[in-house]
Amino acid sequence: MILILLPLISFFHLSFCNGDSTPTVTPTTTTPPPPGAIKVRGGYILGHNLTFPEGNVTEYLGIPFAQPPYGYHRFLPPKELLEEQWEGTRECVTLAKSCMQQFLNYSFEGYNYTHPRKDISEDCLQLNMWVPVEKNENKTSVVFIFGDSFLYGSPSLDLNNGSVLALKSGAIIINLNYRLSIFGFAYLGADSMVKGNMGLLDQQMGLKWINENIDKFGGDNKSITIYGSGAGATSVTAHLFSNNSNGLFNRAIVSSGAITNIWQTNTKEIAYYFTITVAQILNCTNGARTDKEKEIINKILKEMKRNESKVDEDTKTLLCLQNKTTDQIVSVVYGLYNETTYSVCNKTNDNRSIVEPKIYTFLPMDNDTVFFNGVEPKIYTFLPMDNDTVFFNGSLWEKYKNKTINKDVDIIFGRTQDELTYLMPFMLQHMNCTFNSTLQQETISSGKKDDKKNKCLLNETDFEGVADMIADNAMDFNEENKDGFEKGLIKIYNKTKKPLKPRAKVARMMSDFFIHCRLAEFAEYYYNATNGSRNVYFYEYRKHSVINPWPKWMNPMHAWELEPVFGYPIRHPELYNKTKETDELKKDRRKRQMTESTTTITVKPDVNITFEQLFSNISMTTLRNYSIDGNPGDAWIKYSDENKTALVISGNLSGVNYTKPKLTRCVNLHKLIKKFEDMQEKMELEYEEYEEEVF
Repeated sequence: MILILLPLISFFHLSFCNGDSTPTVTPTTTTPPPPGAIKVRGGYILGHNLTFPEGNVTEYLGIPFAQPPYGYHRFLPPKELLEEQWEGTRECVTLAKSCMQQFLNYSFEGYNYTHPRKDISEDCLQLNMWVPVEKNENKTSVVFIFGDSFLYGSPSLDLNNGSVLALKSGAIIINLNYRLSIFGFAYLGADSMVKGNMGLLDQQMGLKWINENIDKFGGDNKSITIYGSGAGATSVTAHLFSNNSNGLFNRAIVSSGAITNIWQTNTKEIAYYFTITVAQILNCTNGARTDKEKEIINKILKEMKRNESKVDEDTKTLLCLQNKTTDQIVSVVYGLYNETTYSVCNKTNDNRSIVEPKIYTFLPMDNDTVFFNGVEPKIYTFLPMDNDTVFFNGSLWEKYKNKTINKDVDIIFGRTQDELTYLMPFMLQHMNCTFNSTLQQETISSGKKDDKKNKCLLNETDFEGVADMIADNAMDFNEENKDGFEKGLIKIYNKTKKPLKPRAKVARMMSDFFIHCRLAEFAEYYYNATNGSRNVYFYEYRKHSVINPWPKWMNPMHAWELEPVFGYPIRHPELYNKTKETDELKKDRRKRQMTESTTTITVKPDVNITFEQLFSNISMTTLRNYSIDGNPGDAWIKYSDENKTALVISGNLSGVNYTKPKLTRCVNLHKLIKKFEDMQEKMELEYEEYEEEVF
């Protein structure tokens, strides 16, 4: 069941709930605002103070930055707040609501770190802000954009709480919200009211609100860093191609994602196809509407004093969808997504026995139009659209080709060691790569090594099968080119300096293909587009968290670089107290035992806490340095023609290591993809010429 928690409406929310009309407020009181209240666009707000041993932080939670996108604002671009949106003073003491998504109630913490557990609502265009009370001399701000495939996520996850980061960095920390899935990325055509990319427009409006109001919190709108992980990183790079985002930030951190990744955008045709499919299932398209839907639409049009015969079908479809419940829409959208991507979750132990992605049998189109040259999309999901009239204002790929990009931004690019290992059991269950969360929790509690059943023991045949899945599901090649591409893919990961086991080859292949390689290409592209005029850096994150509940073979994975950056070990020291003996202490103990048999070494119970908090402080200091002047620290080497270097961030604090941003595997993979894309394009061109001659 999808759990939808309806918002509690207080008296100063009433102005948000006037149907499709723009709310207006007539002041009825001259009561002065309380001490500490700040006037922003929308009205007065009041935060509350957080006290730490090192200082204080003022926390503002759930600040609206746009009008609520529900009712007749659903699926439409965000609407700016009025100067006086609410009466009186709004107490911002409740975390921003999470935008509409499927509620996942898992008992395994590995899932729950990145999924909201409560307060999911359409009234979600809000932000959370943490302001250091002590003087912010540099007046810097960091705006975090969360990720999770544009399907899940929230600015209000505990993992991303910015209170300690604000304290340690001295910067204002802001977590921004945006609409997800169909609510943020529906599309009914350029001439319709649903023009697509509403989620990106939400972010843009949030950034505009921050620019307009940040000085009232002691910040400077000329010193703003935007920071994204996963889909958040995709969003950050998308803003580089939007003229309306120019000037809203001057630094960026791009972690494990880019808008140019092959799975991060949809075409207009696919976006329309997905939207219409949902509309058809909900009886909202022409030919699918029941008498009930027709009656509702006619009633609305009558209230709007519109002639039904003069209203186009897209508008009728929109009105119908706007009058469906969020339960109805979410059930259909995520049902389709799960059908094409996952099998049903076993609710008794959270063991998602996920089979190879399969194609959902989409409903026929109303007008019988065939899209995608007869090729249906492989996985059903709503993503940013690569060509629009509202955000990119044209083709993303044309802008990319012509280097029409914001060239005035410093950027840190980064990746984690094994981005997608946590997805392998979900995708490869049929290959004996399974994951039982209940068993894993028992393993963690007992302190034992990973259970064999959770080790994803793949063989060479499985490795070749994954290469086949990638060639079949991620590339639009014909059978001949698909087979050639698959063989080339296998060859790349069989030719490594050190022989790898099948599981490791699959882990690297998935991370490279879906994240690492395109990210490295984008970093080099941006450096070249700016002619080296901006600070560009690259890192690879290799530190394994001692509280990461996933099996250890998965290595440092996607999004776990956020743990130290947001001060998690400092906010939750109780989670790190595991009385773990370090290798150095082990050696020292053995040496002493050989010379003094009566001597023992007592390990302090906070050995993990001390190290993890130290590492977290270093991470937050790095962010502070970068947000001030674009230089994260002495260990970081600026990207240049002579030195293209990535800093390795690991648990080793005694030395500095580096690697290449663009790995040899990625160079070979780029050549392979280019080769077969050119072959496919040539073949299609020859076929078109043949058709012209014959017909």
